[in-house]
Amino acid sequence: MRWKATNGDVHTDLAKVFPGAPVGTRITVWTDTSGRMVSAPVTGTAAALQAGPTGALVAPATGAAVWAAGWVVRTRLIRQRMAEWGQEWKQVGPQWGNLSA
Repeated sequence: MRWKATNGDVHTDLAKVFPGAPVGTRITVWTDTSGRMVSAPVTGTAAALQAGPTGALVAPATGAAVWAAGWVVRTRLIRQRMAEWGQEWKQVGPQWGNLSA
């Protein structure tokens, strides 16, 4: 097939057509900014069919990422708190049994 771009350049490429279409039948093709043929843009129905599963996958993944980030922060804070408690215990522990009045 052959077509002329908006800037006047002539392009040729292969295109799928209906079987039995006579030679010279006009068809619509989609091109990118450099004039290469690309597939047609997604229709509203197809976009909705793609958006549904995408949302169904993104929502749990986002929730898992938030949970994982919270788990990492919580784990680090607990380790820090335990280390601080250990330091305090080293100071207070030896005095624990010496509570003389």
